[in-house]
Amino acid sequence: MSTVTTLSFHTIPVEIVYRILDYLDDVTILTSVRNVCMRLNAIINSFHYQQTCTALHIRYDHLSTSKVKRIATALTNDTRYTTLDLWRDQIDYVGIQYLADMLQFNKTINYLNLGGNGINNLGIKYLANALHNNSTLRTLDLWSSVIANDGATDLSYMLIDNKTLEVVNLGNNLISCIGAKFLADMLEKNTTLKVLDLSDNTIGTEGASHLAIALKTNSKLRTLNLSSNKMMQEGVTCLIKALDINKTITALSLRANNVPSMEIIRLKESKDFDPLRIQL
Repeated sequence: MSTVTTLSFHTIPVEIVYRILDYLDDVTILTSVRNVCMRLNAIINSFHYQQTCTALHIRYDHLSTSKVKRIATALTNDTRYTTLDLWRDQIDYVGIQYLADMLQFNKTINYLNLGGNGINNLGIKYLANALHNNSTLRTLDLWSSVIANDGATDLSYMLIDNKTLEVVNLGNNLISCIGAKFLADMLEKNTTLKVLDLSDNTIGTEGASHLAIALKTNSKLRTLNLSSNKMMQEGVTCLIKALDINKTITALSLRANNVPSMEIIRLKESKDFDPLRIQL
């Protein structure tokens, strides 16, 4: 009489599961395989690639809201990934809300790139609310995220409370002198931010003036990128003079700010200009 063998996932040899995992990408493992059962989690954790992989890169994809939700859910209690790179994945503000909720619980992600997603001010509000008390994230990249003044305001309030963010990229957005005023007020109070990129916005001469005042009291910022901001000669000049008082800025970029070439030469020859600290 023949014996019928009942196959069970719990009895499949680990080597076979490894073979299957070899053909799956990070996102599939994270969203469809992990957390199925305790044994599978243990096998995934012992899988050689998963032991060494600490960065999740998903770039130039079209992530549906449901897929972003699965990623956020899987990362909520994850302790392996330290980098989450979601550059240009067409994530909408609903997807950002799922990621923001995740960041309130995740304790390992210290680098987050959401650049190129067109997040807009509503998505930024969700994100800023989640980061007020986050103590893990060190770098936040929001390049080209359709952030206007309301978004800049929400981020400014968050950066006053947040004590761990060191690098923030807000380049290529829609921030004008109004948003620059809130960011300047933040810089007078923030004690942890070391790098701030505001390039390719429209902060103008007035925004430059607000930031120059903030730089006279801020003693933590090391790098400030203000290139391509239509600050004109007046704005550029007041920022250069601010570095007479501020001794901690090591790199201030003021390139492409509608300053005539002859005036650039004059500024570079002035006693206030430090070529080791200022790019003009």
